[in-house]
Amino acid sequence: MKPSTQRYLIVFVSLALTAFLAGGLLVGWKLIKDYNLKLSDSEFLAKQLARIKEAEGDNSSGSKGRVKTVRTSKAVREKLGATRFFSGRLVEIHRSILAAETTGPIVVMPVEVGMSVKEGQTLIADVDTIWTKLASDQAKRQIEVSRVQLKFNEREYDRLKNLSNQGPGYVSASDLDSQQLKIEELKANISLQEVVLAEAEKRVARSRIMAPYNGVIVRKLSEIGAFVSPGSPLVEIVSSGKIDAELQVSESFIDRLKVGDKVPIWIDSLNQETEGTIFSIVPYGSTAARSFPVRIRLDDQSGRLKVGMSVRGRLQITDAKDSIVVEKDAVLDRPDGALIWVVSNKKDDQGKELPNHKAAQPVQVVITARTDTKYAVVPLSTEGRNVLRPGVDCVIEGADRLMVNEQVTVATIAPELMKNLPKASGHSIIAPVEDTPFFDVPDSQKNADSKDVAPANQTPPSAPAATGANPSAPSAGAHTVATSAPDIPVSDAATPQAKDFRGKNE
Repeated sequence: MKPSTQRYLIVFVSLALTAFLAGGLLVGWKLIKDYNLKLSDSEFLAKQLARIKEAEGDNSSGSKGRVKTVRTSKAVREKLGATRFFSGRLVEIHRSILAAETTGPIVVMPVEVGMSVKEGQTLIADVDTIWTKLASDQAKRQIEVSRVQLKFNEREYDRLKNLSNQGPGYVSASDLDSQQLKIEELKANISLQEVVLAEAEKRVARSRIMAPYNGVIVRKLSEIGAFVSPGSPLVEIVSSGKIDAELQVSESFIDRLKVGDKVPIWIDSLNQETEGTIFSIVPYGSTAARSFPVRIRLDDQSGRLKVGMSVRGRLQITDAKDSIVVEKDAVLDRPDGALIWVVSNKKDDQGKELPNHKAAQPVQVVITARTDTKYAVVPLSTEGRNVLRPGVDCVIEGADRLMVNEQVTVATIAPELMKNLPKASGHSIIAPVEDTPFFDVPDSQKNADSKDVAPANQTPPSAPAATGANPSAPSAGAHTVATSAPDIPVSDAATPQAKDFRGKNE
């Protein structure tokens, strides 16, 4: 390209960019001027406001078809103390290493590792008794010989005694004393031989090792044919039928426990809860952990509990006090405080209650005691104490979708569902029941949106919603289900604090 052509091209591009920038500035100045004129025009602003209100009305009318469903349970007044779980493990009551009591080879040993044994009935091992029986027979024969000798010496003593009575010179006193000494020696020898015989017979009886208590073989330390002597280990056995749960309880709560108290024990691996009795509290604890071993005696006739299983014991750590008690899932424990949604009768403008209209109201509370399924709460305000009373319905599922003073209708869970549900502890999730209505929904709500209300012929889900309660947990009151009406805007009369209690999903 020639130099002159390059100069013309650069001049052309520069002029084009200048024109483009000048046009942009001119258009922007024009738009800003027109916008300022419209903002000063009251008629234009009125039209825009009318359009916004019309759009809001369309949105609100479109939401009238949506229906929300919540579950509720009743608040009750009862005595409740805080509880806490302490971890531990199952330990055996008895553990023994059985040993041989006689000398000889093992001729019978029918037990194996893992085999259950019965006290005094199960043979552990049988040691050969041939040499022990021979020693017993030898002791018997020696006793017989000693008795014959004793009889002869007694007769000889009587003969010498008669001769000495006939006159002096026939038998000396030394001969009589010597014969008397022989008799005493033979009697002592017979007594010793009787002891040897009793020992031999006892060894014959003790050659059969029987189970000392009901238990299970956990180690086999000898076999058939092995030559054993007194003290040689044969098997190791642990007791069965009863077992101990050893919990490590911190020093802050150890003084609240006493022997004989009932303690619920949760076995993690079996997903099972049982109850035991405190058997012992060891006064010597771990210096580093500042905890003390507590043994709870459990019944285990079925043999399901195994030594070493992890367990958790629920111990009461505060005194039970009379309080308003609700289910755990009725309390929304948030960083800014705990909150409970209460379903009560809605009031009209004159303050009169409307019997057929229910409304959800938030109540801020303080949690004074906790268990695994229940909370004891105290309302923070006077108005809250008037709303949260024993017998009111508290939302336990679906509280995150509620608005202040939102109108709701309450329906109970189908009784057939509650009858068919399996009984379980507060740790288990109840499985679904086939072909059972989940809700007794009123006729006016049967055509509601299926996204929010479960149909009457629909099987319930196998697990509750994330914000709901565990259906298997013991409830503070009877469960009900509340079906809510469309969202109702908060009136100006609502308190500023109450306006903030909107659900996260709204």
